[in-house]
Amino acid sequence: MDFSSFVDRLIDDNLFRDDLGFFTVTYFFAKIYPSKYLVIYGVIALNGICLYVSMKFLYKLQMMLTDNHRMSLLTSVLYASSPFLIVTDMMGLKEIVFVSIIILGYYYIYKAMNERSYKYLFIALPFVFMCMFFRTAIFYMMLIAVILSFYSSQKYGKILMYIIIIVFIISSTILPYIMEKVIGVSFDFITSVADYRTAKGMKGQASYGRYVPLLAGLIGPFPNIDRSSLYAIMNSLPVYIKMTLSFSFILSLYSIVKKVDYRFIPMVFFIVFNIWMTIIAGVSLDLRYHITYLPFFFIITTTFYKRRKLYDMLYLSITVLLVLVFSSRN
Repeated sequence: MDFSSFVDRLIDDNLFRDDLGFFTVTYFFAKIYPSKYLVIYGVIALNGICLYVSMKFLYKLQMMLTDNHRMSLLTSVLYASSPFLIVTDMMGLKEIVFVSIIILGYYYIYKAMNERSYKYLFIALPFVFMCMFFRTAIFYMMLIAVILSFYSSQKYGKILMYIIIIVFIISSTILPYIMEKVIGVSFDFITSVADYRTAKGMKGQASYGRYVPLLAGLIGPFPNIDRSSLYAIMNSLPVYIKMTLSFSFILSLYSIVKKVDYRFIPMVFFIVFNIWMTIIAGVSLDLRYHITYLPFFFIITTTFYKRRKLYDMLYLSITVLLVLVFSSRN
């Protein structure tokens, strides 16, 4: 069908927002030549290009913030060498395209923030807008990050941090109203789906199932030592890295708040509210929902990382115990 009919069909089927993005990518490949092989290998090639471009811009983003080549290189390697991204690249899935859009959006948001230039803001906004067609909630988070970037300064840094904390605390009471009015999805529906996902993930062991989304949101999906093959490969390295560095990330957040380091406010907002979303929606065991903010998680952690041997050993011991308990469920 022609492009306008294609869009009309998606809108009529209520697929417009979260599904139009990647469908459009595959649609254009199919229009070049109607062969499923061209679509598959075309998307794989696009994913490879996006992985390279996003790695380069992630490096440039951290260099902009820290002017540290070694840290920036470490962050880009942690991101680009993830088995999850490499496997999704070869399978032609959407995650690399989506994460690349987010990274490019944030790079230009920070360029606009540093240089107080509307030119870079206009470059950033199309990337922000594209997020609506991959995951709508990310679009709203990116839009707020744009606003925060223009008010983030030494003068307003402390005020913005207080506002974010207050909003985070009180938003649980107004969240059902926001979901209903802004996104058009009832909060009851979201929680019922989240309960189903948690019950399925815990295989009927509901006694500690309610705590799993919270813990997985904070430290990442738990590796399954009893599950092999493709799932294990896709989830291996980024899961272990995030679990290992999560304690350092929490301490990094403390450093940012203590120093009122306003440069990281838009990034911290994005990470915290993404984690919050994964917990509420019951998707914190799914790495696809962590991968959208993991690049920035690495930036913050590598920037503020300090060795704390006793705390590290205690944290890692608890984490290993948690993995063992999770993997021993029925």
